[in-house]
Amino acid sequence: MRRGAKLLVGGGLLVTCVGMALLCVDVSVAAWLRRISIGRDTTRLVSPIDGHGGVDFVRAINVRYSKGVTPRNNAAVMFLHSAGDVCLGPASVRPRILRLLGMPPHLEVENRFRRLLQFQGSGRLPFKESESGTRWEAVYRQIRQSPWTKQQHPERAEWISLNRIAFARAIQASHYRRLFVPLVRLPAASPLAKIGYAEEVKFARGFREVYEAVIISGMYSLADGHVVDAERKIISAHRAARLLGQLPFLWSRRIGLSLDMMACQADKAVATSSNLTDVHASRYMRELKAIGPPLPPFSAVGIAERYEKINEIMFYARHPIRTSEALGLPSWAGLLQVLNYNRALIECNRWFDKAQVAYEARPYLHRLQLLENIDRASGSCSCGERPWSTFWHRKRFFASLLPENTAMEAFEYQASLACWSLDLTAFSLAAYHASQGAFPRKLGQLVPGFIRKLPSDPFTHGPLVYRKTPTGYQLQCKLPVGFRPDEAENPSVRSLPRKFCILYGTAPR
Repeated sequence: MRRGAKLLVGGGLLVTCVGMALLCVDVSVAAWLRRISIGRDTTRLVSPIDGHGGVDFVRAINVRYSKGVTPRNNAAVMFLHSAGDVCLGPASVRPRILRLLGMPPHLEVENRFRRLLQFQGSGRLPFKESESGTRWEAVYRQIRQSPWTKQQHPERAEWISLNRIAFARAIQASHYRRLFVPLVRLPAASPLAKIGYAEEVKFARGFREVYEAVIISGMYSLADGHVVDAERKIISAHRAARLLGQLPFLWSRRIGLSLDMMACQADKAVATSSNLTDVHASRYMRELKAIGPPLPPFSAVGIAERYEKINEIMFYARHPIRTSEALGLPSWAGLLQVLNYNRALIECNRWFDKAQVAYEARPYLHRLQLLENIDRASGSCSCGERPWSTFWHRKRFFASLLPENTAMEAFEYQASLACWSLDLTAFSLAAYHASQGAFPRKLGQLVPGFIRKLPSDPFTHGPLVYRKTPTGYQLQCKLPVGFRPDEAENPSVRSLPRKFCILYGTAPR
């Protein structure tokens, strides 16, 4: 009896010692696998080096995108005199960003832009119960896309008048050639915050909000018959969208594409306005052609987006507890994590190489197919509801970090190209109508008197679909074969057919 107890105790001690030894080996192996080797296959860059011995991607991005930028040609400087420094992120980082921009660390702006919601909240424009929530957003969208008068919306006309100085500064900022906002490293737990990604996106959204208000002001001017003033304001929004295309990250460039789509919706209202003369239409078309089509945002995939993901993987390698928290696991589990982060970095670079090749593929349908294959392959490795499986499988863990819905990003760019092509054609039709008194039977009649070359449909690479009606015309692009926007969950996607159609006069039956 006593001997059996001794054997039991001895066996328990042996198992405990073996278990502790294995645990020490596991922790040692995990710590060894978390070591990052700097090289082109892993970190892509080998310099500059930060205080942790890794690559300083914030400095690398700033150096790359600030080439040739000065306070005299940087639109961000003038824009901040219009909107203030609120859009630069937390108050703790604003002085650092302002100093890097060559501005005073504490920016005091008089007559800065005031949001409509702030204007309402001040008491000068009380909220109306009938315009709360979705109704308020619908009215805001309507006055951005269609001419409106002071009699229809007296409160919003007062808001436009209050911001006229801020709008003038924003329009002046759109004439600058460059846009750069330096990234700053934040002492935060999130890897996204550490690289400054969230702050740039916040700036881009504030940038879009100001120029969206400028478009609304342009619709107000158009209703009063001031076509030249409306043209100046809407064209400035197109320029601002091109400037956003110079920012490092893809999400900021997508915000620029959405701003350009808003400006294109306003273009439709100008092109179908009864106050538009042939001189105004020709000048507007020349302005659009001088600005050029929207910039492709996909170069960010191989540079800033890649660096951001590499930085995120390196962050998790340095902070294993954060890795376990990101996967919904106990904090201590991060110490036992056996993941080869160098291998994960190599796979990250391979994924971005494939994505970059897919984004540059032509024609569009081939590009869409390649990106859908990439999305499908990434989704097949997703963890689903099994965090432990994700935690110990490198591919599943890495797939949880990958960007999603790359096919939709490509579609957004193609959609902005479609709207730009429609606008150019619509203004040449308006110039033809003002000069000849009627619309042409075919688009070929516009060449070469009213437009040198007809824009093509970016989806099919063929001609735009044009139909003359008894009261006007219908001009539209063809959506890709198999694309069903009515089945999409996103309301903005379901409304795409209306965005790709310009209707002048009564709809044909």
